[in-house]
Amino acid sequence: MPDIRKSAVDALRAAVTAAHAEYKKTYNEQMATLTASENWKKLNAGQCKQILVDEAIDTLPALAVGSESDSSARWNKHRCRRGRPRPTRFPNSSLAQQWRG
Repeated sequence: MPDIRKSAVDALRAAVTAAHAEYKKTYNEQMATLTASENWKKLNAGQCKQILVDEAIDTLPALAVGSESDSSARWNKHRCRRGRPRPTRFPNSSLAQQWRG
C-alpha cells in the first residue's frame, strides 16, 4: 500500500472510530434518559419496542472499519491489469461505456 494512501486510510479509520465512540456514548446516555422517564415507564414493552423501531433507534449501529490488509484486498479487487477500475457495479455508467468503447 503506498504510504500516502496508508496514511489517509489510517487517519480516516481513526476519525470514524472516534466518531462512532462518541455516537455510542451519546446513544447510551440518551437511551438511559429515555428509559428512566416517567412517560416511558407508562408504556408496555411492546409499545416501547415499536417506538424504538419506528424511529430507527432500536439498536446501536455496529462499526466495521477493517484493517490495512482488508483495505488493500478491496482496493486490488476493484483494479484491473492496466490500473483502471472495473466498471462492474454500474454497467450503464459512463465509465463502463468508456471501458467498452
